[in-house]
Amino acid sequence: MKRLFVTVVAGLVVAISLAAMVAADPAEEANKVRLGKKYALIIGISEYKEFERLPKASEDARAISKTATQKRYDHVTVLVNEQATRERIRAAMTRIRAELKENDLFALFFAGHGQRKRVGDDGEFAGYLIPHECRRDKVQE
Repeated sequence: MKRLFVTVVAGLVVAISLAAMVAADPAEEANKVRLGKKYALIIGISEYKEFERLPKASEDARAISKTATQKRYDHVTVLVNEQATRERIRAAMTRIRAELKENDLFALFFAGHGQRKRVGDDGEFAGYLIPHECRRDKVQE
């Protein structure tokens, strides 16, 4: 199921990129917003210090990275396994956020463990990414 999901995500990225390349009617084209630079932050964590191994996560991240490069993303940042620490993920997101301009595109791909946490009395949950070095006893923080 996870492999299928990644394939679907990759397929959507390819389909969206291909759709953007197809030229529309010239009159419609003049009214469209021009896409700026394309940024991708791609994270894949197969090896965790205290969580079970996810054998295909880093492999999937590398495949998505290759697709982003082929689709001419201007800036592709890839963090796999021990590179994908909390500090490095935050630093990459902060750097990209500072560089983004109007009409730029930002794509985030994450293959790894995550955690849901109830954030209110209304039954809503927030999702959290679990970085490489995260300890099991710190997941709730």
